[in-house]
Amino acid sequence: MKRIAILLFAAFACWACEKELTWHRDDIPEQLQVNAQLTVGDTLHIVHLAVSDAQTVRSVKDGSVRCLVNGVPVATGRRVDQDTFPGGYAEPFGSAWHPLSMRQESFVFQADFRAGDVVRIEAEAEGGRFKAWSEVTVPAAPQISLKDTARQEDNESRLRIRLTGRDDGRERNFYRIGEVRTFRQWLPVGAEVPVAEWLEDAYVDIGRDPLLNEGIETDDLDLFGSYVNQYRLFTDHLIDGKAFDLSFLAGYFLYGDTPQQDQANLVIQRTTIHVAVLAITETEYDFLRAMNLYDSLGGNNFFTEPASFPDNVEGGVGVVSIAHPTRIEIRMPDRLRDISYHAYE
Repeated sequence: MKRIAILLFAAFACWACEKELTWHRDDIPEQLQVNAQLTVGDTLHIVHLAVSDAQTVRSVKDGSVRCLVNGVPVATGRRVDQDTFPGGYAEPFGSAWHPLSMRQESFVFQADFRAGDVVRIEAEAEGGRFKAWSEVTVPAAPQISLKDTARQEDNESRLRIRLTGRDDGRERNFYRIGEVRTFRQWLPVGAEVPVAEWLEDAYVDIGRDPLLNEGIETDDLDLFGSYVNQYRLFTDHLIDGKAFDLSFLAGYFLYGDTPQQDQANLVIQRTTIHVAVLAITETEYDFLRAMNLYDSLGGNNFFTEPASFPDNVEGGVGVVSIAHPTRIEIRMPDRLRDISYHAYE
């Protein structure tokens, strides 16, 4: 895997980056950027293309994307309008980094991936002037499930979620806790058709869990307070081939059981918490870990070496990765709610 030192880069949501091969940035020629974070099970996969040199990033002309699985072509990318870019694909890397602002072109395609598949993304632009490709092997989904939950005594709207799993021990494995979301529904008493529903990102606090803090001893965490594992990464270096537990706090809306002024206004509030634990590639792990470090320093690396970012695109620059999720649903107890007492949120 190639490694490059980057001084200026865009967020991973848009997968744009400028690489510095030497201290003489003027020596970097124009090259094709190919950036994609693919996930097994997604209905659409998206690839971002741009052209960059030492100073600028510009949109591509006549770009194209092709996907091959185990050497067999399976899909051709379709360019999508950046004004209608599906915002969900920007998570969890910051929806503020819209592709339009980064002068990238986005291409979507449909394809099914399975563990062990070798996925190749090929991209061209400007009549074949730029050609680049990347190959990634799909990791196996994490062997992980829900162990238990507990409400915090000092704050009942925060739920302690404990997961249990086992690392397969066959190869180096890299993981992260992905999206944690709450899905709320209001259902009239005795009915199964909701009158309102919300899907929201939950607040997540990894606390002092050893796996989610890179193995740092809990008593020493304050010494490392400048480093925040905002992407909730962990590896198998403490759990290689072993069973493990990990836990974190998730905030959710704990409304209900309110004054019942009018039985006609009562609804059942049904809440489900959705947690995704992903097996990721080493390239994605290294990229996000470098982003963690850079962000923890507030971009100020005057007293440190420049962060080293991975690049696994041949013939160009960028990061292509595939994540394989295990999804967990946690059904919370139903609660009564008086909708005349609480306004819609």
